[in-house]
Formats: sequence, C-alpha cells, structure tokens
Amino acid sequence: MPGIQRVRRSAKERNQDRPTLSLCMLVKDGGPSLQKGLNLVSPWVDEIVLVDNGSRDATCQVAAQHGARILHMAEDLRDFSKARNYALEAATKQWILVIDADEFLLPGDIETMKGFLKNPRSVGYRLFRYNYFQNGGWFFSPPACRLFQRHLQVRYENCVDEAIEPTLRTLGPIGTLNMSLHHIGYTDLTHRAEKVQFYLGLAETASKGNPENHAALWRLVFRAFLLNEHGEYGEADHLLDRFFAMTTEADLAAQGTLRGYMLQTRGNEKEAEAAYLDVLCTKGGHFKLSCYNKLGVIYFNRGDLEKATEFFRLALHRGGGVHPFVNLGICHLKKRELNRAAELFSIALEDNPFLSEVVEWKRVPLKNDYFSLMQDTVPEIEMFYQFIITKGLLAQRHTQEGNVEAEDPGFDGSDKSSF
Repeated sequence: MPGIQRVRRSAKERNQDRPTLSLCMLVKDGGPSLQKGLNLVSPWVDEIVLVDNGSRDATCQVAAQHGARILHMAEDLRDFSKARNYALEAATKQWILVIDADEFLLPGDIETMKGFLKNPRSVGYRLFRYNYFQNGGWFFSPPACRLFQRHLQVRYENCVDEAIEPTLRTLGPIGTLNMSLHHIGYTDLTHRAEKVQFYLGLAETASKGNPENHAALWRLVFRAFLLNEHGEYGEADHLLDRFFAMTTEADLAAQGTLRGYMLQTRGNEKEAEAAYLDVLCTKGGHFKLSCYNKLGVIYFNRGDLEKATEFFRLALHRGGGVHPFVNLGICHLKKRELNRAAELFSIALEDNPFLSEVVEWKRVPLKNDYFSLMQDTVPEIEMFYQFIITKGLLAQRHTQEGNVEAEDPGFDGSDKSSF
C-alpha cells in the first residue's frame, strides 16, 4: 500500500544510481497547485517538459523556476494526444512520467517508483488515482498508465481520453504499481462543473467515432453516475448497459461493481450486496478491493458493526487504500474504542496526507452537490472530520497509559487496546 517513507539520502544522491526520468505535463493555468506539485516531484526527476496551452497566469514562470523546458501550444485544444505527443517528442530520458497540474505524487512514492525502474518487469506501469471533492468526499479511480519507457513508436492515441497503452503494448507487458496520484481537480465547484460538461461532450463525440474507445466509454459511465444522482435512473441504466455491451467477460468485476454502486445509491442494498458478493468470486483486482469496502458500508448501515469490521479488515489487508482505515476507525469510535480509532486515523493521514486538506474543503457548506461519497465511506464520515480537526490538540494530551483525551464528550479515551 502506498505510504510515506523516510528519506535517508538526498534525492540527488539516490538518483545517481537509478534510471533517468522525464516528467511530461500538459498545463493551462496551473495555478497554485502546479507550484505545489512541482515542489514535490522536481527533486526526483531528471527533466521537466511542460506543454503550455495558452496560460494566462504564472504557469510558465513557475515551471521555469523548476528548470522546465516549456513548449507552447496556444490553439483551442481538442486533440489532447497531439499535445501529449508534443511533450514526448521533446523528452530525452529513459522513462516518462505523466502527471497534470492538479495531480500530486508523494516523495516516498516517487522514490519507490524509481526503485521499480531499476529492474523493471514491464515497459509501463499504471497508477491508481485518488480524487478529492470540495464536499469532503473522495474516491479511488481505476489505474491508468502514467509511467512508461520512452520509445519512438510509443505515442498517445484518441483526441480525448488520450491513451498510451495501445502503442505501448507492442513493446511488452504493462504492470500496475500500488501507489496513487492525488487529484484535486474537483475541489473548485464552479471549475469542476465546467470541466465535467466539457469532457462529457468530448467523450460523447469520441465514443461515437470510435466505439472501442473504452476510455471515452468510461466517461459515459461517469455521466451515468451523475444521472443516477439526480434520480434519472432509466437514462443512467441505459448508459451503463451501453458500456457493458462494449466490455468483455474480463470486465465482469467492473460491471458488478458499477451495477452494485447504482443499486446502493438508490437504497437497494440487498441487490447491491448480491452484486458485490458476485465480484468477490472473480479476479477483480482493484474492483474486488472496492467491493470488500462497500460491503462493509452496507453492513455498517444495517447496524452490524462486527460484520462491517470484518469486511473493512479484508479490504485493508488486501491493500484497499485509505477508505478501510477511515471506515474501520469510525467503527471503533462507534464502539467507544478511541485509541483504536486514533491509530487507524493516524495511519490514514500518514499514508495519505492530502486527507487533512479535505478538512478545510469540508468546512465550505455545499448543498445539492451531485457528487456523493461514492458509497466508499460510511454515513458517519463527519466523525472522522471532527476527530482529525481536533487531532492536533489530542496529540498533546496523551497520558502515560496511552489514553487519548479530548474536549468533546463523545470521545472519552476509555479504551486502551490496539486494533
């Protein structure tokens, strides 16, 4: 599971005996997030190639401060592959890492990544992605290939939902790294709505022009989710069936997870439970991990904390990301077992420090926000926010026995056992 590792040598020292890495970015008005992302990743890469699509802010100045080679493509961008390939053509190092201005990698994960590249078993690697929302929600996206060997014949395809895998597969296998990009592109509500509509329009066009473009079809699944949130179940099911018709038996885990999610959001938890249990009988990978967690949420909603705890533990021990830590911690809070909850929440925050930033976004009151928590967290998620808001105070109140005291009367620190 991705986590923060202590860096005993400087990034420069470690890079001396590792394969070289080019960071390739496509940016327009990157804003403060670009500065933050480059601060994290630039010490670990050997060059930065940034294609600027007509930025009106300080994007180019920020990139220049980090020694980036800046290329300009100012036209109205409708062909994202063209822009991505422009960066690839300018890159000179052995490996390519592709991230956007609103995505971050943790230094410990970058170090681990470069360790994989020393003795690679694949020509490219997929990374998971955590997406954050201003309403405090977040969800785990399926992995996408963002790390691959530089090669003349490896180029992106498709105007939108650009894909590198079709050409990369001609060179060899593509693996998956158990680490995440942290995506905060949905935290600004107005920008997010515009972004969603823009990409959905392009995806509709792309999927009609190329029915086998699965990346574009996934955009339609996203649209189905939005319709489902608004109660337009018939149209949502139609889009989902359309996606299923284009997938294969190898995608059964994805189908079951998506169908279960739709049912769960409609309150049909019995049918959702059956769909998730079916996924557990497949080689579902990431989707299987998600279903363990979602089953835990269902049992939590029924008041069966023991069964919920069992499924959250299964998700946790199989590398299911941060959600099981948060959900399991809330189960222990419900049982008045504060020390267990404190340890689990601390692990979640250490493993994914961007969760602490969600607290600030959560303080912004939003109503009728069509992005739910994607059924990945229990309804009492507010207990997590409340707890970590006071975490700084709690850390100073540890007693010699290891109890944690809090000013909130709901947290009495009575439990001393470990999880």
